[in-house]
Amino acid sequence: MNRIRVIVGFGFKLIRLCPATIAAYALLSFISQTAIPLTLPVLLAKVTDSSQIARPLVSPAAPDKQSHVVQRTPGSDAHDSILPPYLEWLALTFALLPLGILFRLAQTRADGRMEREIRQRVFDKVLHQSPTFFQRYTAGKLSSVLNQTTVEAEQAFRNLTVDPVLEFASLSTATVLIVWQLKRVNGEFVWPMVLAMVLFGIVSVSIVQWKGDKPVFHAQMEVQQQRFLLSNLVDAAVKSAEEIQAMDGEPLFSRRHDEGLANLVRLKLRQVRTMELVNSAIGLPTQVILGALYGLIVYRTMSGNTSVQPGVFIALAGLAPQLMQPFRTFSALGIIASSSWPAVQLTTQLLQEDNPICDMPDARDVKQLAPTLEVRNITFGYGPHLPKVFVNLSFAVPSQKITSLVARMGQGKTTFFRLALRFYEPESGEVVLGGLPVRSFTLESLRRHAVMMSQFPAFFHDTVRENFRIANPAASDGEIRTWCEQTGLWSVLEQAIGPDPLGRPFAAGMGLSGGQKRLFALTRCLLRDPTFLFLDEPTTNMSNDEKRLLIPVMRAACTGRTVIVVDHDISWLTLFSDHFIVLNDGRVVQEGTATRLLAQPGLLRELYSVDPQIMPDPDSASWAASKSL
Repeated sequence: MNRIRVIVGFGFKLIRLCPATIAAYALLSFISQTAIPLTLPVLLAKVTDSSQIARPLVSPAAPDKQSHVVQRTPGSDAHDSILPPYLEWLALTFALLPLGILFRLAQTRADGRMEREIRQRVFDKVLHQSPTFFQRYTAGKLSSVLNQTTVEAEQAFRNLTVDPVLEFASLSTATVLIVWQLKRVNGEFVWPMVLAMVLFGIVSVSIVQWKGDKPVFHAQMEVQQQRFLLSNLVDAAVKSAEEIQAMDGEPLFSRRHDEGLANLVRLKLRQVRTMELVNSAIGLPTQVILGALYGLIVYRTMSGNTSVQPGVFIALAGLAPQLMQPFRTFSALGIIASSSWPAVQLTTQLLQEDNPICDMPDARDVKQLAPTLEVRNITFGYGPHLPKVFVNLSFAVPSQKITSLVARMGQGKTTFFRLALRFYEPESGEVVLGGLPVRSFTLESLRRHAVMMSQFPAFFHDTVRENFRIANPAASDGEIRTWCEQTGLWSVLEQAIGPDPLGRPFAAGMGLSGGQKRLFALTRCLLRDPTFLFLDEPTTNMSNDEKRLLIPVMRAACTGRTVIVVDHDISWLTLFSDHFIVLNDGRVVQEGTATRLLAQPGLLRELYSVDPQIMPDPDSASWAASKSL
């Protein structure tokens, strides 16, 4: 019941977002799925009874007596009594086709509106989550959730909120019509019989839900988990195709993918088998009720206590399934809730998950900011049982200069950026920008003044212009071009993409080299005109030539800003940076210019000496000497 309550609660929230669409769907559903299907057997029964040539009905108890017969002959008024109901039945029969199309369109529109809303809400939630969120949900899993799981959840919301209301209306109408038909057979025990049918339907609903709930839930959960595993495998293969090919790993990935697909097919077969067994159990009560009704009619006819017109058979044959259809739907509600619960649970969980990093109660929008940056006594670790990344860390960087943050791998260089931008909160201490702790800024204000260029810039399939406007949606073409010309990117874009490149398609950076993508990302960051600029591994995936050529361009672009850069290429940093802060075990161990720090023993000189970019030639005497040590 808790599952249904969660689904129904969220379903009605979605319904309130598009009430007119849902109302149109409900009206067309009632007309095409309930009103006309229930009217058709009644009209057909009327046609049958009106066209009957009455014959003597001999009662077993009194064979010498015959029922009164009204003989109809060709040309009599019988035709007049047959034609109107026949035409009505014919018109409704043909009306079902266009109404069915309209119903499906309305259903698709309702599903589309709700699906769009729920997918957009989940997508927006994901975009605003903290890094810890993305450690729990892989890219492949999130892609599967956004593109498939949310759709399953939306359909469950509709099936368990809108459709039951329509089925209750169908049940009420079918009950009235069956009572009317049964009165023509046995007027004394009509309501007890109908009550017995309803109770039988309720009991069957309970049994099916009781027996079918767990098997359906487990079958659906297994299919969903296997889809996530396949999504993760495909995501890893696509992102690392070159590495896989270089290691001749294609057979391994192909085999794993084939095994995953085979397992998915096996689990889907199990799921279908389980669902078909449950559906068969759901359909059984309809056959039982129909058999009981026919048995009643046969019994009353054979007993000779009444005469039953053929139309009664036709009416009950058409109405009985309509009476039991709502019970079939109600039986399926629990099964739908079980089969859809993995998708609904995950979707609801994502929608309810808030980013723990938010604006503080006293946070304010800071318009102007001095270009000073200071770290005061920061202690931070990624978990209570993990080693501390920083221990009482303190330093200040020169204003409007380029400072390199240097440490061994895994010593917290990128972590500092995350703390400065409030992706994480320190256990103690604070980062201070322009004399203000970062917690005193609104997040929007903080990330307007301090911008980070990621080592994996985000590009997407759209125009060049829209890829720039990630940083500033209001940027004009003139502003974009001015910054591009300042960094030298404009000529690169014209050569790689064509003249007037802003309006041209930009296939997520295809056609640009690694260095050109970095230049694009840097230019985009500058479009925000930040006071502080954080550069995370700016030379990743760049050749040595591209790195060297980038130095004067980047230094010119960074003029007047306080810049902190992290990169594994120490020799490149010595050419690019004005100042160095060297960390070890979460503390500052060295600080100063590259010239001064390289002239004395210490961690910077140690890291510089093992930098592969400046290793001596293998044929040189220095290389031989280093090998002999």
